[in-house]
Amino acid sequence: MVDNDADNRRLLARLLVPLGFEIREAEDGQQAIAVWQEWRPQLIWMDIRMPGMDGREATQRIKSLPHGQETRIIALTASSFEEERAEIVAAGCDDFLRKPFHEPDLLAMIERHLEVRYRRGEDATTVAAPVLTTEEMATALRAIPGETLRQLEEAAIRGDMVAIADSVGDIRAVDPALAAALRRLTDDFDYGSVAGLAAQALATATTHEEN
Repeated sequence: MVDNDADNRRLLARLLVPLGFEIREAEDGQQAIAVWQEWRPQLIWMDIRMPGMDGREATQRIKSLPHGQETRIIALTASSFEEERAEIVAAGCDDFLRKPFHEPDLLAMIERHLEVRYRRGEDATTVAAPVLTTEEMATALRAIPGETLRQLEEAAIRGDMVAIADSVGDIRAVDPALAAALRRLTDDFDYGSVAGLAAQALATATTHEEN
């Protein structure tokens, strides 16, 4: 994964490493080329706008090298302009994903380009579990430590995807079904509901302590 933003790289790693993918990182186009020459990955997530050598130039150089065409390069871009998308394809990228992205879209793109299939295990069973209602989520959150709730609320208010993912990861260790339900909200960018639920649970805990 190539991105000058360390938080973005960390988020991708947090999503992909638990699924068994081996990850290496680069913070600019020049590093991306060096890592590719050493490692020859099957797929590169390439941020387009970076200081120094940007994603377009790095893609062009990698694709022009021997065996470069064997690596799939997917551009990560915040742009919605068709002109830029055309430039991305012209640079040699095999596909693009708009930021901020949803995890299901990310996984579907990997599945399409690498022809991988995800095994059904404990995590998949959790994801497929019945969706908790808002009331059930509010009740379940009362069992979560206050510090985790505070971190979740603050992260949701900021819209900090990385910090939210960290908090949901902590909650997963206590209540996988609750974590899956929270993940659905964050996948839909419904940070307001996440913050509200965390605040409600904190308020309930405070009331119980006072009583």
